[in-house]
Amino acid sequence: MKLIRRLAFWGIAGAFCFSGGAIAEVNMTLTGVGTGANMGGVYTSPYVASINGVSTYVICDDFTTDVWVGDTWEANEYTLSEVGSSGPQKFTTPDWSPYSIQQEYDAAAVLAEDVMANIGNATLAGEYSYAIWTLFDPAAIDGYGGNSLTGSQQSAVNSFRTAALTQAASGGASGLDVSIYTPNPLGAAQEFLVVNAPEASLPATLGFELVALVGGIFLMRRRLVRA
Repeated sequence: MKLIRRLAFWGIAGAFCFSGGAIAEVNMTLTGVGTGANMGGVYTSPYVASINGVSTYVICDDFTTDVWVGDTWEANEYTLSEVGSSGPQKFTTPDWSPYSIQQEYDAAAVLAEDVMANIGNATLAGEYSYAIWTLFDPAAIDGYGGNSLTGSQQSAVNSFRTAALTQAASGGASGLDVSIYTPNPLGAAQEFLVVNAPEASLPATLGFELVALVGGIFLMRRRLVRA
């Protein structure tokens, strides 16, 4: 996600197609930074977005587009099986990658599930976030604005990305229930993934709403991920 890539620090750090088969277009609003860590100069996934009025944890796969809390845009929802060389997703196979675009997105889905499984561990969730970003932008490993990841963090990111790609290449991502929310038009916002599982739903608690409100105070640039 550099969804929330650049975060301003005010006492607390705060940063953040279309071919056939798409589910109906949806309305999205970025509402908060969720439980993401501040790593490498940006807040990492998960973030919080309103999707057709429903608060949902979202995971950014885009380290190059600027998004701010409060931004609203339209997106098309796709499944992993709808990924193809010409869309509907935001990215195509990087020239440097030996993997197909399907395998790249399958690996992103594997890592998105890892993010959601480690919401309580900000460091791990952050490393998985960077692993997703480096699938499509290897420069993400350097962090943002001179705020580099540590050597151990970079090693973890590379290890997690390699493992996810290996799993995806062997068909290990089949059956994952992960949706892709591609902005329409593509430059309108970052692209997000949503893990469709019980643990991915957002509890409607006062504490959560306060977290989202605090996150909304901070300006986020493209890496709100690079969210």
